[in-house]
Amino acid sequence: MEFRRARTDIQIEKRRQEIIDAVASILENGDIDEINFKAISEMTSIARPTIYKYYNTKEEILLDLLTSDIKEWLSKIESFTQKNQTMTKEGFAEALSSAFSESPRMLKFMSLLSSLFEDNCSMEKLVEFKKEMSHDTHSIFNSMVKFFPEASNDQIEMTMITIMSFVSGLYPMTHNTEKQLEAMKLANYKPIQSDFKTICYNGILLLLGNL
Repeated sequence: MEFRRARTDIQIEKRRQEIIDAVASILENGDIDEINFKAISEMTSIARPTIYKYYNTKEEILLDLLTSDIKEWLSKIESFTQKNQTMTKEGFAEALSSAFSESPRMLKFMSLLSSLFEDNCSMEKLVEFKKEMSHDTHSIFNSMVKFFPEASNDQIEMTMITIMSFVSGLYPMTHNTEKQLEAMKLANYKPIQSDFKTICYNGILLLLGNL
């Protein structure tokens, strides 16, 4: 591919998006371990050394991909919030658990946030991510305020935080790798039999009982 130096903010953003799209493509057929700057350069018009002008590590690219996934997930929250004037706790739990279950890559990355991303990303990149999330999580808060008007802001905020923590921990428990499954078999440890969405729905519904 012919490479041309990015000079404007728009061109720089296009280069970043090209890198992010390449990583997303690698993940469709592989795993995080298969991502490296050499593989990315082979799928883009960007030379391997030039990638370092945009990202210091592959984890910083993954963090931007996670940001994109979260924004897409939040658009689903905003969509069902706008379409409905009222929702029961059962209806809200169904809508929210559906939005979660349709975003497996986001959930996988969220479960790795502290152990992988935060250890291998610059402080500047982490601050940028935290600012984005602080702004974007207002969508969930506003949705809960709309559908549960009798609850206080403190109750809603605590419930929202608990739901996000619950879901982040639930994903790896319901998506075991082949190695984990083999270890469980050898240890006579029975894996969780129910699927992610069912547990997610029941857990969210239980937590909504606080509102």
